[in-house]
Amino acid sequence: MNLPIQVNGAAPVAYAKVKTGGLGGPARSTQSFSWLMAFSIAWLLAGCASPNPNLYTLAPSPGAVHTVAPSVVVVRTIAIPRYMEREEIVRSASADRLVAASNDWWAEPLAAMTRRVLAEDLAQRLPAAKVLAGDGVIGLQPDAEIEVTLEQFDRDPNGAIILAGFAAIQTKGVPQSLVRLAVTVPAGGRTTGDEVTAMSAALAQAADMIAQHLTP
Repeated sequence: MNLPIQVNGAAPVAYAKVKTGGLGGPARSTQSFSWLMAFSIAWLLAGCASPNPNLYTLAPSPGAVHTVAPSVVVVRTIAIPRYMEREEIVRSASADRLVAASNDWWAEPLAAMTRRVLAEDLAQRLPAAKVLAGDGVIGLQPDAEIEVTLEQFDRDPNGAIILAGFAAIQTKGVPQSLVRLAVTVPAGGRTTGDEVTAMSAALAQAADMIAQHLTP
């Protein structure tokens, strides 16, 4: 007999052949059914996806200025949780569930953007220092190097931005120090723009902590 396939209550859009008989029960035309299912899924996804996602970027925020600092400071790496290594902005819906915003994307990879903005935040706070981001400093011997590992950097179920992790700071002639980063910033609203603004503020507070440890 013929079985109609419906999508979201609409009129039947295709038919799959089903033959009965024999001890083996119904024998389906697998190829036809698979093709129809693939077509239906593709049609649904095309209807839900937006060709122009909203793009967001973190931004530097001013902080307390320190007049004394190492001459050259390099922000080497920033490691973020693997679940955040994607284009969509990710937030926590509960203790064990994450939600990705299908139409709100980061304008660049989050780890690289976080490193760039942290370097800009530090440059504002340490005007006497030359602050660089990344490993592209060939032949340059930095006076201080920073490596950051973030365990969390997103919005929690209550709407607050949580930044948690460590900063390893190696200053020339001084034993390496490990700075605990723990920042909570209310998002101030439920929109993605509010969330990104609060993330920038949280990163700025982390820069304040790091700058304080770079000052003699």
